[in-house]
Amino acid sequence: MNHVFFALIYGTTKPTWIHEGLANFVGGYNLLSKKEILKNIKQKKINHKSLQYRYLSKNFPDKEIVELNYSIWKYFIKFISNNNPKGIISFMNNFIRSPTKANYDKLFIKYFKENLISKFQSFIKGLKK
Repeated sequence: MNHVFFALIYGTTKPTWIHEGLANFVGGYNLLSKKEILKNIKQKKINHKSLQYRYLSKNFPDKEIVELNYSIWKYFIKFISNNNPKGIISFMNNFIRSPTKANYDKLFIKYFKENLISKFQSFIKGLKK
């Protein structure tokens, strides 16, 4: 259901990590545990690029990577929102006005207080707790 509302409200399914992360977060889906995510991030050398604003399905070599990315996106949504969706809503409301990479990067810092690389590193530290 999240997919329908997201597309109706924003007219896009990008950034994929927000779209799918919200769907998994709101739906309460648990594909992988935090421990499994952390292990896989290290083994597969996953980095902040899994959160690119136009991350496409061609980047998924197999089902295991799909589950890993969807799990990362779910927990990253929880991490950056701190269970308060206002920042994500504000981010998306501004992003859709100019859905460019430069605007994505600028707005990410504005609403989430760090650049994508730093925020992803903070996220990984949080998974260790």
